[in-house]
Amino acid sequence: MVFASIFSNWSIWFSAENYQKTIGFIIAIFCFLLLLTELYTVIRQKESPDMAIILSAGVLAGLVQGFTADVLLAILVLLCCLMVYSVWSIRQSPVWRELMIASLISYSVILVGRIIQVITELKNWASIWGLTGQQWFGIAWNSFIYVFFIMCIIFFGRRFFLVSRLTSPQIIYLMLFAISYLILYQFKSNLNFYYPGVKKALADRLLFASFGTYEIMIVANLLLYLVSGPFLQLIFGVKKVDDERIINLVEEVKQNLGITRNVKVGFVKAPIMNAFAFGAFFDKRIAFIANDLDEFSNDDIRGIAGHELAHAKNVDTFWLFLITTVTFGITKAIQFPATTLDYIFQPDVGLDFLWYYLYSLGLLVFSYFFVRILEGRADGLTMRAGYGTALAKGLIKLEGFYQGIASEMGLSVYLLTDKQQTKAERIRFLGDAGRSIYNTMIQPSKVDCFINLIASHPKSAFRVAALAEQKKLSPVKAAFLPILLLIPFVRKKYLKELHQIRNDVGSLVDETFEEIHGPESFSQYDELSHVSYQYNYLQGKEVVAISKLDDKDFSQGKVIALEVSKSVSYPVSLKLKTANGERDLPLNEFKIYEMAENQRQVFKDGRIGTITKLLLNGEKFEFLVAFNQSSDTEKAPDAEKKTIPGIPVDYLQSFEGKKILLHQNGITRLAQLHSFNLNSTDISLGNKQFTIQVGEEQKTIQGQKFILDFKPFDIYMRQRRIEDQRSLIEWLPNKPVAIQSKDDLDTLLKGKVTAVTEDSLDITALDTVKTIKIDRIEFLYLFEDTCMLFYKPSLSFIERIIIFFQNRKKLAYIIP
Repeated sequence: MVFASIFSNWSIWFSAENYQKTIGFIIAIFCFLLLLTELYTVIRQKESPDMAIILSAGVLAGLVQGFTADVLLAILVLLCCLMVYSVWSIRQSPVWRELMIASLISYSVILVGRIIQVITELKNWASIWGLTGQQWFGIAWNSFIYVFFIMCIIFFGRRFFLVSRLTSPQIIYLMLFAISYLILYQFKSNLNFYYPGVKKALADRLLFASFGTYEIMIVANLLLYLVSGPFLQLIFGVKKVDDERIINLVEEVKQNLGITRNVKVGFVKAPIMNAFAFGAFFDKRIAFIANDLDEFSNDDIRGIAGHELAHAKNVDTFWLFLITTVTFGITKAIQFPATTLDYIFQPDVGLDFLWYYLYSLGLLVFSYFFVRILEGRADGLTMRAGYGTALAKGLIKLEGFYQGIASEMGLSVYLLTDKQQTKAERIRFLGDAGRSIYNTMIQPSKVDCFINLIASHPKSAFRVAALAEQKKLSPVKAAFLPILLLIPFVRKKYLKELHQIRNDVGSLVDETFEEIHGPESFSQYDELSHVSYQYNYLQGKEVVAISKLDDKDFSQGKVIALEVSKSVSYPVSLKLKTANGERDLPLNEFKIYEMAENQRQVFKDGRIGTITKLLLNGEKFEFLVAFNQSSDTEKAPDAEKKTIPGIPVDYLQSFEGKKILLHQNGITRLAQLHSFNLNSTDISLGNKQFTIQVGEEQKTIQGQKFILDFKPFDIYMRQRRIEDQRSLIEWLPNKPVAIQSKDDLDTLLKGKVTAVTEDSLDITALDTVKTIKIDRIEFLYLFEDTCMLFYKPSLSFIERIIIFFQNRKKLAYIIP
């Protein structure tokens, strides 16, 4: 009977009408249990409450879903709670603060609309002020993007649109489309026309078998396309170009592309360098965007104009119209709403908005499949016309321009301020972009590829690869690489193609970098990026190098030189002396481990062992380790086969008598390591006791209570306890650092600390000295040869889980 009762209740909980509520309560309970562990850490160890606040939002969202059975409302509550906390967290950071406030206000509009809908449905009210709950939500959803734009105009003025790639002509089309929809929907009841002799069942599902909402929107879209030239010229404030150099170069490109019609050339003054083609097939136009047209070199004009006019040559804007028409046809066939505006003008759509949104997202990905073809065709035509290299260099420059956290959103936050980039920043941004493009040829990120699925343009790195005057990768194939690289059984094939053309891409990146900044800038980039500084400790050490291109390619030998190359693609190379002679190894193409036979190492679980043999002739790199055993064990230890190297005992012992970092009670401080003796008979780091000094206090600590982390280090600066970190700040002079401040959240500030005062520090980058207030520092990144000790009780349950997964396939930490 008991089991029958439980089963009956279980069936009720997970019935069709209750399962969403049940899932909501389960989420709330799960988040609450995790919240208790976080609160313990926050209260007892004085840790930052960030995760506790996130989990509190999760509890609230779960309860909302549990009581209302509305998943979308729960998601909106969660997002708005997190945004409120984010606004508070970055309240002292200009630009980011304003962007987050604009986002919070616009999402709050959606939340209020959804709350009204849920209340009306729970109360069974027919309407409020003549509108159903669904219609109130429809108004909120369709207006939130305009609320966001209005808030950004209030905060930033017209500059927001000019520096944001979000506001491309396609976005303007979307806005005009919504306006026309709004007007035409007023007459919907009079425009739903059925043709005589056509069955209603067919007319309701086949495009133009009847004339209604879907057909009206297609016609409106066509009219917008036909008048897009003069309209967008007005919207963007495009001015006619009279510069003979620009006109002649555009004419040259036009002729080489085989365009016979006249092309109108315009200019938009803005603090970026870009261009866009617009207008109908009979009204071809191109507009260049820059502070001054002189900023464009001849090759810039040729490459950019080549791509944009290739779109005009292929009448791609008309193809975009046809793609939109197809999506309307699919939507009508399955009888889904034409657009989100249906949720305003139809009292009862009959389809929950969350499902429609997921459908629309899928339709967007589907349509972008064809948009990628158009982009690949345009790149291919540009390359065949002889402007492939020029376009590739332009893309590299553009990647250097859009650097920072917000770059993937199509926005340069840096340009929303009045700050001017220094020479050091221009070198670093372009160098970082070039190195990122080259590294994508070696190991393209699956996360980046997945994110790119909902972008209209392929990743710039793949476009550059296709344009780099090689024959293995066509532009159209490059457009689909983000998709192909996500498919497990074909990923390896396309990785191999990228590996084969990486040198062509690297040469193009380096050529672009040198043309802009000169040959001396390669060493300057290394100084700014701190790459060689991080690997200096390898000089004279025995190492194993495993190729990232082919895991069967590994070498063992002694590092005899660390060389800064004339390349940003691979800034630093190791010269390795092996049994078969010397070998030059670009650092970003190899995983480097300090190890040799008969070397004692501490492995990621804290155990101590001796490497007895390096197995260099197998299909993959492996080695044998004899682990130390307790003295009461008579049998000699058997060697274990391992694939993940540890940290040499000698490297750890080199920290003795030096400064280390200690994270305890919610703060990272400077400490002195007095003793770190590891005897030849020691079994594990966890069994050892070490002596450290923090300020005036000397402590003896047990190894098993700490986790070891190694460079680079990211250190959160707790402004309310900054005096506890004073010794750390005073240790910084003559050390390279990267700083994330309240004023540089987006791009970081990199250089060498040259002076520290009571309330500020000076950072020198090339010939530029910047003074930054200590109370403006959020995170400090260090690259020193030392270690950080994490006190385990200071880590929450979630942090331990994260560390565990980070440590699964590599040694990220030593966890005794």
